[in-house]
Amino acid sequence: MPGRENTYVDLAAVITAAINFLLVAAVVYFLIVYPLNTVKERRKRGEEPGPAEPTDVELLTEIRDLLRAQQQRSDAS
Repeated sequence: MPGRENTYVDLAAVITAAINFLLVAAVVYFLIVYPLNTVKERRKRGEEPGPAEPTDVELLTEIRDLLRAQQQRSDAS
């Protein structure tokens, strides 16, 4: 076919992009996914407790203390 230029694929760029992708994927896996899965597995086995939720009494006590402190500040002003 006359007038048609040759096209080429820069194989070095494709290989470099593939290697970069694999390196980034490995870093993300070992720094984020693997530790989170380990923590999740420990919690499932009961070795590491999850975050404790406050009870109703603790929440009400905290609200009471905050309201008391706020009232004392407004009275002092």
